[in-house]
Amino acid sequence: MRRRGRRDDGGQEVTKTKKVEEAVSNGHTVVALATSNASCFVYKLLDDPTAPPEELVQLRAGAYEDCWGLDINSDGTKLTAMTARSCHDFLTNGERYSAKGKRQIEGDAPKYTCAFTGTGDYLVVGTSKGAALCKPDGSGQVLHTFPIRHVRDVQVSPDDALVAVAGDRVCRVWDLESREVYATLTGHTRKVQAVAFSPDGSHIATASRDNMVHVWHLGTRERVAVLNGHTERVNTVAFSPSGDIIASGSHDGTVRIWRGPDFGDCAQTLSPNRSAVWAVAFHPNNNVLMAGGGRRVQIYAPNDSGDFAPVHTMQPTGHAIVNCIRFTRSCVLPPK
Repeated sequence: MRRRGRRDDGGQEVTKTKKVEEAVSNGHTVVALATSNASCFVYKLLDDPTAPPEELVQLRAGAYEDCWGLDINSDGTKLTAMTARSCHDFLTNGERYSAKGKRQIEGDAPKYTCAFTGTGDYLVVGTSKGAALCKPDGSGQVLHTFPIRHVRDVQVSPDDALVAVAGDRVCRVWDLESREVYATLTGHTRKVQAVAFSPDGSHIATASRDNMVHVWHLGTRERVAVLNGHTERVNTVAFSPSGDIIASGSHDGTVRIWRGPDFGDCAQTLSPNRSAVWAVAFHPNNNVLMAGGGRRVQIYAPNDSGDFAPVHTMQPTGHAIVNCIRFTRSCVLPPK
């Protein structure tokens, strides 16, 4: 029987999380999952990619709503989860997570996605009405609003300088310091579902309901590659930490692997389950890939030939659909 967390004086369920902070401080990578049963799961990954991840925490974000997106900061002390009506903030005091706020960003607009800056000083929230820059302290304070509708994904650049927002048929990139538009990337014929920065911040990949992935050079604002192979809308996209591999996940139930430098033809097709793939993410320190869809996450690692092979399957408690996968990350600040 799973031991439930204690409850605080306000009736909120809290869960011991000292293991999360210890895992991060001891050099382990932590990954968080958002699922359709209003839950978030946090796991510790071991150095051996074939070893099963260890579940550390299960958090409830509401009662019955889907948890569409989430992010966890670099030291594991802050986690924000997105449901249709609210942003749910969880903070730790060194021993446990507790719910520190349920905020209404953009009123009753559905909330789909969020991203911490690498330093954890800011949180960007994406809703159907726009994207908002917030303080991640449970106060709900909105510092700035980025005007773009139908936001499905937000990502912060590795150096914390830019935020990319996928919405409508475009991806807009803003400078976080000046709050000015840095780039507007157009070319998709249907809504953009996901966006990803390359590890060095020089390129962006966008995934769309037009079944395509586009790769853009941020310096020139030009499209440098069109990845064509999926037969249904592309829900998610990610760069490998080496920057020479792109993974895309689609409603057609496949994950496609595209290899640089031109990312032209599909190098490999993976089938993690029989249903739509909603999330793909690479381990920040190696080319281990996680793909979430249906009720499980399939973990892949490169074999001796360099192809991705399945090494483990994660199935969160409750048989819920996995909507989002986020790793802790560190901000890579440019040299002064």
